[in-house]
Amino acid sequence: MKIKRKGGEKKMKRKNIVGLIAIVAILAAVIFAGCVEEETPAPTPSPIATPLPKTTPTPEAPTATPTSEPTPTQTSTPSLTPSPTPTAIPFEKIEELATIKVGGGTWDNWDADIEDDGPAIKIEYLDETGGRIYDKNTGKMPISADVKIYAGNSILAPKTKLVFSAHFTDDEIIRMHYYPEMLIIRIPKEEISVNPSVDCEYGAVEVTIYTPKQGTFADRNDFIVLYEEE
Repeated sequence: MKIKRKGGEKKMKRKNIVGLIAIVAILAAVIFAGCVEEETPAPTPSPIATPLPKTTPTPEAPTATPTSEPTPTQTSTPSLTPSPTPTAIPFEKIEELATIKVGGGTWDNWDADIEDDGPAIKIEYLDETGGRIYDKNTGKMPISADVKIYAGNSILAPKTKLVFSAHFTDDEIIRMHYYPEMLIIRIPKEEISVNPSVDCEYGAVEVTIYTPKQGTFADRNDFIVLYEEE
């Protein structure tokens, strides 16, 4: 009877060992499966982002300050092209001009007071025969002139003392309204350096005019009033 018990105990131990091995095998399988699931998955490469093109920021327009009054709207008028102004041809030559004649020499009053202001010298254009040229266009010719006045100690003595000298431009030479071909040069009495106690009242005058194309013309007149006796 004891032998049977021992054999039965051995069978029971074997069953127990086999059961433990099976349990251990199951546990090992479970643990292994858990480790596989817990493994870190391989990293998936992220797609490379395409950079956007750079854009230059547009500057903001300055904000206009509102005015108190609205600006009126102007209607544009089409501009008209002006017609060209005809250019006046300058009068530069006097036909048949041969010489000039200096005359006058008496005193004249050319301002608002009643006193005479000085001698007025007259200039005329002459042709080859000594006749006066009456063409009114002669007054349009631009000229300049030199004027010299001389004094002497008597009416018959030579007039050699220079008492006045000046140059006159074209705008200082007067054209008469009714006789534009006649030129007048006014000599202010304050500019004549004469001494009434020594110099004679009457002197001489020389005039030289300069023309644009016809050269120089000169004349002398031995009569000009240098001062008026009081």
